[in-house]
Amino acid sequence: MNRNRLRLIIIFTSILIAGITIAQFIFLNAAYKFQKEVSDQNIKAALARTWRQLIHERKSSSQQAEYPVQQLSDKYFVVTINQPVQKDSLKAILKRELSRLSITTDFQFAIYNPAKKKLELGDYIMPNGTETEANPVAHLPAYNYSNYYFCVYFPYKTWYVVRHMGLWIFFALLLIGSITFFCYAIYFMFKQSRLSKLQKDFINAMTHEFQTPISTISISAEALKNPEMIATKERVQRYATVIEEEALRLKTQVETVLQVERIDKGHSLNRQLIDIHDLIIKAGNKIELSTAGEQKSFMYNLTSTPSMVYADPLHIYNVIYNLLDNAIKYSTNNPEVIISTLNAKNKIVISVEDNGIGIEPTELKKIFNKFYRISGAKTSSTKGFGIGLYYVKNIVKAHGGTITVTSQPGNGSTFLIYLPLNNS
Repeated sequence: MNRNRLRLIIIFTSILIAGITIAQFIFLNAAYKFQKEVSDQNIKAALARTWRQLIHERKSSSQQAEYPVQQLSDKYFVVTINQPVQKDSLKAILKRELSRLSITTDFQFAIYNPAKKKLELGDYIMPNGTETEANPVAHLPAYNYSNYYFCVYFPYKTWYVVRHMGLWIFFALLLIGSITFFCYAIYFMFKQSRLSKLQKDFINAMTHEFQTPISTISISAEALKNPEMIATKERVQRYATVIEEEALRLKTQVETVLQVERIDKGHSLNRQLIDIHDLIIKAGNKIELSTAGEQKSFMYNLTSTPSMVYADPLHIYNVIYNLLDNAIKYSTNNPEVIISTLNAKNKIVISVEDNGIGIEPTELKKIFNKFYRISGAKTSSTKGFGIGLYYVKNIVKAHGGTITVTSQPGNGSTFLIYLPLNNS
């Protein structure tokens, strides 16, 4: 399946899931409103039954409102009554009638006495039967009648409504889980597709890199078999040198791949006390020799004191060599590279600054990924496997350090390596 068709399928599926999600939340909101209305009706019914029993006990219902229950807010209900009411009697009836209609949530009540013009607090009652003194409730709606009334407040009514929406909530969570799984599957699929492409590019690059030295070695070996070609000692020496150089090139390429493999497998480091300045000079000299005849400039500003680190000399040397090699390879004309060191707190900072082609901002976060190579005419024509900076980052990390990069297209790049200094 080609990528365009796959992308269309994913877009269509995403739109469909978004529609289902919106519909689910609309239904969930409707279900909440319905359940809330049912709960309100049950509470009103229980309070109305409470009122009737209080009136019956007093044997007086004259001049009483036909339906005295009022809901002043989502959690606050009042019931008008024409006579005084006893706290204990009201509490017993409330508990019984609310329980009868399966209203199992905390509530507290109070009784308004018009003679004292005061709201007398009752008790705070929990479903498990625990009773405590009621607490004053702030910001309740005003209800200033010159008559007796009692009020009931349900502090956790919203949670009570939600608890009765178990099936709806289950389906909503199931939908969220399905969407999460779908998004992860899409992410994993794209990640695998990208990794597969990167691995394919890596294999193609590695095959191309190996073909040249192998072909050169084969031609040189074939020439050495020809008696006419080896008539003089100089020719033999020249072909032997070519074979040696190409074999060394192959060895270096294979070693690069093996080093990355060792790091991925958590290969232990051979740490020892080393002078980072010595490794920088050594790597710079090696680059100078390998690019002899090319116009370039290395400038050293090694001011770090101290400069001793406890590290694996082979891997740290490879890290520095990789950065210097990239600085030369990704420059257009007359490469200029400045290598500096300085101290920052308890770390040594190694800076490699070049005047190369630079890196686009969108590429900066990707350059340390395994097999990743920046697209472009210069980078496409430059040899490499796309594992150099991946190797650099992992080696620095294994030494307890960090690496950062700043760059502007056309204005070069600056890599900064932070390594812990030796404290012994």
